[in-house]
Amino acid sequence: MNNIGVKQMKKTLKIVIGLMLVLVLAIVSWQVFLAPIKSEALSLEEAEQVAKERFDGQLLESDLVNDVYLITIGLDTGEYEIKISKDTGEVLDVIHTKIEEPPKELTEAEIKQIINEKDIGKIEKLDKKEQNGQLEYEATVKSDQKTITLKINGETGKITTQQEKDIPSNSEKDTSDKKKPSNNDNKNNDQGNKSANKDKARNITTAEAVQIALDTVHGEVDDIDLETKNGQLYYFIEIETKDDMEAEIQIHAITGEVISIEWDD
Repeated sequence: MNNIGVKQMKKTLKIVIGLMLVLVLAIVSWQVFLAPIKSEALSLEEAEQVAKERFDGQLLESDLVNDVYLITIGLDTGEYEIKISKDTGEVLDVIHTKIEEPPKELTEAEIKQIINEKDIGKIEKLDKKEQNGQLEYEATVKSDQKTITLKINGETGKITTQQEKDIPSNSEKDTSDKKKPSNNDNKNNDQGNKSANKDKARNITTAEAVQIALDTVHGEVDDIDLETKNGQLYYFIEIETKDDMEAEIQIHAITGEVISIEWDD
């Protein structure tokens, strides 16, 4: 083989070696710089932590379906299902699964209507307050015989407390101006006072009936009625419990005895 052939052969070999080096370098570069980095798979606890940190809510439920974590978070506006990839930790989707509507606050006009429907007297005063973060109305209602103080839930319209105070009659106010009665008058007055006191003692007030009802069933007073049944006077008081049950308690208006309790869910 002449010198020209040897030189040509060496040149070809160098080209082949150079191409191989370029190919090897390209493969290494792709693996180092271009190939996606595969991280370790996310655990369920890590996925829950990601959901809580990003949405700052209460963890309600979590599950793994087809390599996707389904995390349910509760917020003030409702419940959200967050989908997180187990392999990459990426948040794939967020779905608002349950909408939580804010409680409606009743207006003063609506509260007045609730009180007027009870037909217990004339509204003298109505104040709007906030008690333990909850809206509450306090009303003063007057009738001919009583001054009634009501506390009403500003969201539900339920009467939570009811207190009554007797209004002194004109005759009681003017007793100092009356002439001294005779012995017979004293006897008649004593008998009349005993009879009046006896009648008064036989009838419990609405506030006392409410307390008896609340001692019997714990909850919030929903309605109060005073009715005559078979010639006897009874209080019928409805109470709603924390587990959304409703009880109607029948109380004897004279003895304060609990006659019956009827439940309605």
